[in-house]
Amino acid sequence: MAYFLFFIYLSLFLILVRWLGRKNLIHIDMWYAGVGFILKIGFGCLYGYIFLRYYGGDDTWMYHGQSLEETRFLKRDPLHFLHSLVDPTSYSRYMMTTYWQEIEYAFLIKLLAILNVFSGGHYYVNVVLFSMISFWGGYFYYRFFSQLFPGKEKLFLIIFFLFVPLVFWTSGIRKDALIFLSSGLFFYCLLRFFQCGRKWFLLYTGLALLLLFLNRSFIALSIIPAAIAWSISHFRGVKPWRSFFFVYSLSSVLFFLSSAIGPVNLPKAFVKRQADFQALKGGSYVELDNLEPHPLSFIRILPQALNHVFLRPIPGEQPGALSLFSGVETYFVLLILILSFLVPARDNIPIPDSAPLLAILFFAFSNYLFIGYTIPFLGAIVRYRIIFESLLLTVAATRINWQKLVTKNLYEKLQ
Repeated sequence: MAYFLFFIYLSLFLILVRWLGRKNLIHIDMWYAGVGFILKIGFGCLYGYIFLRYYGGDDTWMYHGQSLEETRFLKRDPLHFLHSLVDPTSYSRYMMTTYWQEIEYAFLIKLLAILNVFSGGHYYVNVVLFSMISFWGGYFYYRFFSQLFPGKEKLFLIIFFLFVPLVFWTSGIRKDALIFLSSGLFFYCLLRFFQCGRKWFLLYTGLALLLLFLNRSFIALSIIPAAIAWSISHFRGVKPWRSFFFVYSLSSVLFFLSSAIGPVNLPKAFVKRQADFQALKGGSYVELDNLEPHPLSFIRILPQALNHVFLRPIPGEQPGALSLFSGVETYFVLLILILSFLVPARDNIPIPDSAPLLAILFFAFSNYLFIGYTIPFLGAIVRYRIIFESLLLTVAATRINWQKLVTKNLYEKLQ
C-alpha cells in the first residue's frame, strides 16, 4: 500500500504541475520542474535513510514518531486538535518554556499529523507529500531572480532545483524546507507588490512572514529590516545603499538597546541560544567562545563566527561522507564568490543601486552571523546555512562573466 501511495502522489503532483504550466498559472521549464521534484523526493528518502541508519534517527524521525501520536489525537478528538493548532499549550507534549516556543515546535509535527491521514503514517510517503509543499520554495526564489535577471532563467533553475546541497538539506522532513518556502514566497511577493502595486501580493507577503514566525522566529525577525529598507528605498526614492545603511545601523543599535528598553532582551536571547547549543552533544563540535550580552563580546567573537560559517568545514576535516561533501560545497561556494570579483560580467547591475539584491544579501549575511555566533557544531552549521549560502551563490553567479570561463556550447545552454 505504501508503494502504491508513493507513486500515486508523485504522479499526481507531476500532472498538476504540467497542468498549471499549460494554463499559464506557473512559469517554469517543465523538464526542470519534473526532474527537480523527483530529485527532491529521492534526496528526501535518502535523507531519512541516512539519518535513521547512521545517526539513530536524528530529529526527522523523532518528528515522525511524535506526529503519529498527534494523528491518533486528531482522530480521537478532531475539535480539540484544531484548537491546539492555535493554542498548543492547551495540549502540550513538548515541555517548551514559552508559548511561542511551543508554537514553533508544534507546527511541523501537527502538519505531519495531518499528512499522516493521507499517507497512512508511512515516513517515505510523507516525503512525497512534504515535497509537494516544499517544492514551491525553489519555484518562488527562481521566479524572484528571473524577474531581476531576465535571460538567466536556466542558471536559476540549476541552482534552485539541481544544486545538490540545497536540494538535499531542504528535502528532509524538517523546518528548513518550510523556511525555504516561506522566505522565497516573501521575497517574490514583495517584489511583485513593488512592481505592480497589487495588494494581494502584500497579503501573501504577510502570510509568508507569519509562516516564517511559525517555524523559526529569529529568521522572521531578520527579514523585517530588509523589507523596511527596501520599502523606504522604493516609496521614498532613497538610494538603496543609503536606505539599507540607515536601517541596519539603527537595527544594530536597537538590538543592543533592547536589553534596557525592549520587551525582549535580544542580546540575552542570543546568549541563551548559544548556551542551549553548547549544552548539546555532537561529533562535529568546534570551539566557540561564550557570548556575553554586550557589544564588545559580539565584536570579539566575530572572527570565530565568520570562520565557522564561511570557511568550515574544511574538506576531510572530520570523518564521514557528509563532512567531505559539505567541505567541497563550502569551497565551491567560496570559489564562485571569488570569481564574481575576478571575472565580472560587463552588464552587472551595481549592487548598491539594487534594493532587491541588497535585501537578499543583508538577509543572508545577518543569518550567517546568527548561525556563526550561536551554533558550535559543523553539522548543524551546514544545514542551517544552506538557504542563505545558496542565496549568496545565486547573487555571485549572476555577476560572473561565464562566457570567459566555460565553452561556447555550455555557455549557450545556460542562456
